[in-house]
Amino acid sequence: MEGMTTDQEIAVHATQLHEQAREYPLVTLRGYEEWSWQKLEDGVAESLIAHLDGRSMTLSPEQAARVTERDFDALLADLTGWMKR
Repeated sequence: MEGMTTDQEIAVHATQLHEQAREYPLVTLRGYEEWSWQKLEDGVAESLIAHLDGRSMTLSPEQAARVTERDFDALLADLTGWMKR
């Protein structure tokens, strides 16, 4: 939000991002299918991948285009961390 100096400018920018955002099922994001198959081959439980298959992320189109395997890895780590509690 570089260049924004007032609360109003920040609020307008946030509102614009919110209006552009939509739900993207993980299975529709570029690279997810290959990533999930690789995780299954690596021994990740099928139930964990199935859980992620059913999840979605609220993103702007620009954010959706920038999602990488790191993001999928982070979601998996969050899920497995939560399960260990």
